[in-house]
Amino acid sequence: MIQRSSFRRVIRHWSLAAACGITLAFATAGCDKKTEQPPATPPAAGAPVPATSIGVVDIDKIVTTNNWAQEFKNDNEMAQGELKRQAESFVNQLNSLLTEKKNTIKAQLKPALNATELEDWNANRNLDQFKNRMSKEQLQELGTVLYNYQQTLQGVQNQANNLLRQRQQTIVSSWLNSISPVIRRVAEAKKVGIVFRKISNNQDIIVWNEPALDITDGVLDDLSKTTVPRPSMPPAPKMDLPTINLSQAPTVPGSTTQPSTTAPTPR
Repeated sequence: MIQRSSFRRVIRHWSLAAACGITLAFATAGCDKKTEQPPATPPAAGAPVPATSIGVVDIDKIVTTNNWAQEFKNDNEMAQGELKRQAESFVNQLNSLLTEKKNTIKAQLKPALNATELEDWNANRNLDQFKNRMSKEQLQELGTVLYNYQQTLQGVQNQANNLLRQRQQTIVSSWLNSISPVIRRVAEAKKVGIVFRKISNNQDIIVWNEPALDITDGVLDDLSKTTVPRPSMPPAPKMDLPTINLSQAPTVPGSTTQPSTTAPTPR
């Protein structure tokens, strides 16, 4: 039901930039009193900006080396399984209500359905063949029920996907935040003023860089000597499922868009 997302795909949507500035304070000491310093003169308009050393860090390499991708995969599978369990229970109830609604209409059809027609009816297939056997009210009721059924399914699917996506983003953000101090420390040691993230498949902003600008190995070396706080995983996701009512347009919390309230009539 829920599409799988790799760790790499998720982190591709997250930017990591560490701006490392070092300010040095100088003081002049006299024999018995401090010497006041004149206020700094702001740079003139159009003055050149001081050169800043740039570095890049390969997040994919850090993730793979530290086995975080496997942790992410395991958690993602757990979350998908829990969401699927919750959704399946809801969908079973939804299917039961749809069958009940359709059986009520089917019992009023004249003549009664033969075996082939019954298969089509139960599968929601070729329903146009039955419209001449139904009143205007029955047509409208069937159209509303089927439409709201589909919209409810779509809303539940959207909510599950959104919950999974938000969980992935929370975990990735937490992991990146946990290594940011290490990246900053390595950057400062190398006199690097700005650090950009690089993705191994070159689909990020960094298309190419001189190898000398890459500080990834320095970050990995620092990580091997440092105990980085392990971010705690969020609690298992819980869906906010709507009350089932196929006679009314559904409102599914947490879905990307709310469905239209206009139900089409079967043709």
